[in-house]
Amino acid sequence: MTNMSTGDINQQGFKLPTVIDPPDSLCFTIPVPNDPGHIAAFFGAMLELTQWISWQRDAGKHGKDAAAVWREIYWNLQAQSCLVPIASHGAEQEDFMPLRVDCDCNVFVTCCDGTEKQILTADQVRALLTGPAVNPAPQPAPGGGCQTYNGQIIGSQRQLIPTVVSTGDVITLVSIAGATSPDTTDWFCPDGSTYFAACVSGTGGMNVGACLPSTTIYSVILIIDGVYYPFTGNTFTVPAGIANKAPALLVNALTTDDLDGTLTFAAQVCNNSAVRFTHHFNFRLSTYGFVIDTRGGNSNCAWTPGSGYNVSVANAIPPAGDGEISIHLDNALALNNAVMRIVGSCTDGSVDGQDLITYVPPYTGAGAEFYGQNVSGPIDFQHAFLAAVHGLWGIINAGTVLGQVGTLTDFYITADGPDPF
Repeated sequence: MTNMSTGDINQQGFKLPTVIDPPDSLCFTIPVPNDPGHIAAFFGAMLELTQWISWQRDAGKHGKDAAAVWREIYWNLQAQSCLVPIASHGAEQEDFMPLRVDCDCNVFVTCCDGTEKQILTADQVRALLTGPAVNPAPQPAPGGGCQTYNGQIIGSQRQLIPTVVSTGDVITLVSIAGATSPDTTDWFCPDGSTYFAACVSGTGGMNVGACLPSTTIYSVILIIDGVYYPFTGNTFTVPAGIANKAPALLVNALTTDDLDGTLTFAAQVCNNSAVRFTHHFNFRLSTYGFVIDTRGGNSNCAWTPGSGYNVSVANAIPPAGDGEISIHLDNALALNNAVMRIVGSCTDGSVDGQDLITYVPPYTGAGAEFYGQNVSGPIDFQHAFLAAVHGLWGIINAGTVLGQVGTLTDFYITADGPDPF
C-alpha cells in the first residue's frame, strides 16, 4: 500500500477525509458470514483503517489522526442480529443470525444445526486484550538456556522484551526487518542505513541529539534500567552491575522525533546466570546424616522423630554445650555463593550458622566464617556466605537459665550448581 522508496508524501493509501473527526456518524448494518474465517477477515479489514500506514501521507501526518478515529470505532464493534434496530436510524433488516442474550448479557448466536456459539461483546474482547496474560511468556533457563521473543517496534515506541536480564546474559537480534522515518520522506533500515528500495550500505551517521549519540542514528538500540546500549553486530552482552532488569528495544532517534514506520523483530535472550539449588533438611523427618557435636561431653541435645533437634538447660550454671543444639554435616564439595537458613526456636538464647571450612573429626573450626544473632522465641535466621562453604554447621542456644529450651526443625542451603545432597 505504501512505497517508502519514493519519498513522496502523497503515497497510496486511503484518501484523507476533509474533516478528520466530524461531530456525527452514520451507522451501517453489515451481515458477516458466520464462520471464523469470515469473521477474522472482517475484523482484519476493519483493523486496516486503524493503522496510520494505511492512509494517504501528508506533511501534517494526518493519517495518524484518521487511524485514531477508526480505532475508537474498532474497539466498539459489536455483533448483533441484523434484525436489531440501529439506534441512529431505527432500520430493520432480515434476521440472518438469531441471537439470544442471557441475564448476564452474554450473547449467543444460533447456528443452522440448532447449536449455539457465544459471541464476545466489545467489552469482553477489550477485557481479553487488556487484561493480564493467562500464560506468561516462557523464560530462558539459568545455565545458558535461550528463549526467542517476537515483537514490533512501532514508531518512537519502546518494545519490551518479556523477560529480565542480568550481568553476562546475551541478547541477540535473530532477525529484524522494516524501516522508520522521522519525516515520511527519508526512511532508514534497522542498522541506521538509508532505505531506498533496499538498505544502502555505507550510509547513515551519528547525531549528538540522538538517544545514544555515539551510535548510528535511527539504528536499533537497547535500554536497560534507564541506560541506552548499542548492539555489536546483532549481539549484546549485559554488562556488570545489572540484575533482573527488563530490556526494551527502540530506535536511536532524536528526542524530538515522532517516527513513522514499524520494525518487526525476533530477539533471543540467553540466561547465563549460574544454576542454583535450594535443599531443605526437614529434621522432623530425618537427621540426614547431621552429627550432634558432643561439646566435651556436655551436650544434652537429642533428635526426636516428628519434632527435630531439642535441648533444655540442665544445670543452674550450665557448662559449654549444656542447653545447646550444635549439629554439623561435612561436605567435600565447595558450595559457592551459599545462603544458609536455620529455623527453630529458643527461650532466650542465640542462633548461629557457620561454614565448616576445616572440619575433620574431631571438630576443628579454624578459619570458618561465623555469623549469629541473639534471639528469643521463633527463629528464622539466614546468612549469605562470602567464601566457599565446605560443610554445614547450625547452632541454637536455648539460653542460660535452668529449664530454658530450644528446638531446631529446619535447615536450608542454597548455592550455585546442582544439588549435591
